[in-house]
Amino acid sequence: MPTRAVDQLRLRARDRRAGLSLRRGRLALAAALGALYAAAVFLPGCRMLAHPACRLAAGVAVCRLAWRRERRPWRLTALFFLLSGALAGLLLLFAEFLFANLVLKRIP
Repeated sequence: MPTRAVDQLRLRARDRRAGLSLRRGRLALAAALGALYAAAVFLPGCRMLAHPACRLAAGVAVCRLAWRRERRPWRLTALFFLLSGALAGLLLLFAEFLFANLVLKRIP
């Protein structure tokens, strides 16, 4: 389940960046729920889950579950979204680089 692994890595990276101790049980549960949501988006009849408001609500719910007892959960949630955006940007950069090297080199 690669989506769960990526979710868990993002949650753990956010914890380390914020200087918090790792709570693996809650993080694993939150990552599993995030992975279930990501899979549910592609199920027939669940297109409404792909709406940006639903995505934001699911992300906030996963973060609140992961850090419900922390002192500043909203700050941690914002940090999670910032790190997620950075990961998405890196993946987009990698895809663009890969596309430029594989496809454009073949064009005469």
